Amino acid sequence: MSGWRIWMVVLLSGLLVGCGENASNSGPQYTQRGAAEHGQQIYRLAVHPLHNPQKLYEAYQPLADYLSRRVPGVQFEVEASNSYAHYEEKLKARTPAFALPNPYQSLKALDWGYRVLAEAGNSQDFKGLIIARKDSAIRAPADLRGEVIAYPAPTALAAAMLPQYWLAGQGLKVMQDVESRYVGSQDSSILSAYHQQSAVSATWPPPWRAFQKSHPREAQAMQVLWETPPLINNAVMVRDDIPAELAERVRLILMHLHEDPEGIVILENMQTARFNPADDARYRQTVGSFLAQFQKSVGPLP
Repeated sequence: MSGWRIWMVVLLSGLLVGCGENASNSGPQYTQRGAAEHGQQIYRLAVHPLHNPQKLYEAYQPLADYLSRRVPGVQFEVEASNSYAHYEEKLKARTPAFALPNPYQSLKALDWGYRVLAEAGNSQDFKGLIIARKDSAIRAPADLRGEVIAYPAPTALAAAMLPQYWLAGQGLKVMQDVESRYVGSQDSSILSAYHQQSAVSATWPPPWRAFQKSHPREAQAMQVLWETPPLINNAVMVRDDIPAELAERVRLILMHLHEDPEGIVILENMQTARFNPADDARYRQTVGSFLAQFQKSVGPLP
């Protein structure tokens, strides 16, 4: 795989993370192995479940390798999680040194001792997509009454909460009129509609673009029915006890990644246009405002 080999290590407890700390998290953890052999300090970048662990490594480990080559004495590794809930447990336990959570998780992480370094991608790309088979009878949101809608997870902001908020704005009582089925991943959500296990599925642009490449036959049978207005994209965050000079160096590398030919390839692989400036206040204001509206229109926060 382009010069690097993926190891998926399942650890039930005692995972070495961040600055040599020990963490005890429930559930399996997936990470890359081998950097400790070089005597370097390991920092893990925990990415929320955009894809299954294998695909996530393929998309994000080149970024970790790029950072490792540009920060002397430091090795970055991507860490995947088996579910959104498992990922959020890691953030709450403060195990990853760096993290790439969705905006809802980012707001929680601010209260758990992380701070924002950058926005991963353009805000205009962070929107919900509601997709269906081309031969589906669904033509208007009202047609979804009594039907099943598939989502990756309740806390998938772009791929669940934004679509639910949009549907509520179209007159649906999301908690009563339809059955919400949470299927665990973006691909599973998309395939749910393809296999007619749900009337429609919710996802968002990066995994939909990736799905079109990896499953062209299935994607050809699908269509985007509706898309929501955008919000703010995923955050790159750092734990508050990580040295400030290291965090700043990472931030600067990310800010200029799109100016490097190798960086452009890495960004394309992640389905990310570029990294943009952002801070805690922007996430607190933008996401906090949305969550307040969500509670009024849809119901309690997941």
